[in-house]
Amino acid sequence: MSTRSIGGGGGPSGSRYHPYIRDDHHRSSREEVSRRSRDHHRRHGSNQRSRIHGHHGHRSRETERGPHQQHRHHEDIESRLSSLAIPRLRSSEERIRLFSAHQHTYNQPISMICSAIEDARKQILLKIYHISSEKIILSLVKQARNVPTRVQYQESPNIEALSAGSSIVLEKRHASAILHKKTLCVDESLVISGSANYTELSLQKDVNLTLRMRGSMLYEMVSRGRRGTVNVGNQQVIYHPITRVRGRGDNYRFITSEINEAKSSILISIYALNQKEILSCLEQALLRGVYIKIIVDAKESCLLQKITQDMKIRSCIYERTCEETLHTKACCIDSKVLICGSANWTGAGLNKNLEDLFIVYPLTETQLQCFLDIWKYLESNSKLVFPDSEVPSTSV
Repeated sequence: MSTRSIGGGGGPSGSRYHPYIRDDHHRSSREEVSRRSRDHHRRHGSNQRSRIHGHHGHRSRETERGPHQQHRHHEDIESRLSSLAIPRLRSSEERIRLFSAHQHTYNQPISMICSAIEDARKQILLKIYHISSEKIILSLVKQARNVPTRVQYQESPNIEALSAGSSIVLEKRHASAILHKKTLCVDESLVISGSANYTELSLQKDVNLTLRMRGSMLYEMVSRGRRGTVNVGNQQVIYHPITRVRGRGDNYRFITSEINEAKSSILISIYALNQKEILSCLEQALLRGVYIKIIVDAKESCLLQKITQDMKIRSCIYERTCEETLHTKACCIDSKVLICGSANWTGAGLNKNLEDLFIVYPLTETQLQCFLDIWKYLESNSKLVFPDSEVPSTSV
């Protein structure tokens, strides 16, 4: 797919984009992001040096903390995360915010979405798997009087009735590839995307994560479904739209390339996971001493029964015990990198559906805390899936 050059992510105009190919232009752009962030926050005194490469997010870093233990105790993880030297941005400068009903802050995602819709001045485009929230639908109906409003959706029990007579353009999905995205694009500069469907249950009760990102170049990529990398303030966002592929695709490489670079910790909260290449990559990370914990939804934990036989990673897999569905698709690596979006890490999620995936780097203090709020809730409401599995040694 050809893309034109954008923010630090596109190559020369007319060049072929490939997310796994390195080139000097992409590397220098991502280095510039980290350099500006470090220079702006020299008071943090980071001794760490990072070299950032290309669209795909590969990072070659010097060892930060000496020899890694083969496995870290659960209670030690928070102190290690907070001690990592990470470039931090002031909250007032953040153009990316994380929303979830299970955070201490930014915990009203429906209000945030409705405000974004009602503040629109140019256009609204919504690509959504399931929508039924009357608040959101009525906000769309109201604003459709003022700006062009288009909704592409897979399922909805009430949007046709609630929007009857309005100017909303409805496009119900009938093709074989399921539209599983949950993405709202507003006014050529705002992108809201994540794991939550636009239902009261999904946004107010279930465990989900929604990103609000401001940037015109990011908007252009996402609204057009063009993969690429772009700077959003002092951070970098890698966008990877997923379309249906024949046979076994390689969209998992977008995820495994990040896992391969993990140095300290990998925290995964996801509805469903059974992609064998990702599990194999996690197994290798565990063997090289990276702390790993995976929390999946109880309805989907059975997917891991056979595929993880004879794997040490079994001892790192937990399932939720709370009433709320665990519906996030999020992974935090080394407390610096966040992988999130609408796709489960399954064959359908990575090869058959229409999905959106994002990588955000480097996380700010506020963003990391929002993720950890969700993580702590899940940790206190989860149990081992395979309690009889062998726990990896904690010796060096």
